[in-house]
Amino acid sequence: VKVDVQEKSTGSISVGAGFSSSVGAIGELSLTERNFLGRGQRLGLKLTLASERSQIDLSFTEPYFLDREIRAGIDIFQVRQNLQDTNSIDTSRTGMRLRTGYRLTDDLSQNWSYTIRRQKIDDGEDGAAELIKAEIGTEYGSEIGHRISFASRSRSKSGYNLSLQTDLAGLGGTLKHLRTVFDASYFIPVADEWIL
Repeated sequence: VKVDVQEKSTGSISVGAGFSSSVGAIGELSLTERNFLGRGQRLGLKLTLASERSQIDLSFTEPYFLDREIRAGIDIFQVRQNLQDTNSIDTSRTGMRLRTGYRLTDDLSQNWSYTIRRQKIDDGEDGAAELIKAEIGTEYGSEIGHRISFASRSRSKSGYNLSLQTDLAGLGGTLKHLRTVFDASYFIPVADEWIL
């Protein structure tokens, strides 16, 4: 038996533009490689530029960490925002996230993450409100996240997705919070290529 295998393209480029009432004109460039160095690894770079906001995200994912069915990855991000027109401040957020995930069953998966970030608020003008001035300065966050997800969608794309995520900040750093988010989605096919 002779088999000729030809790999399809694994890279993609996405370019977008738009307008937002909060940050003005927006331009976006996204580069993704789903088979980095031929090893199935995913590498992504996303740049967002607006008149009052800039953001860069770099991510890397290893789908078989330590030769096991465990996803592991790292995200590095930086966001700068000019809020002089509305709040008389500038903000910046820089950080890194380590993440891992694995399947418990065919429908149930679990993800863990650890995020460390630096948040800075600068006062540009004297017009800021007293409540905003109280937030001026630099803070550091150290956050552990856990997400468990259940997906029952079949090949016909009907079914539901459920997820529960909890983030705990305060194990180091100056930011402290506990956040829990529950998401639920139900999918109903209404035609060959349409889902409600």
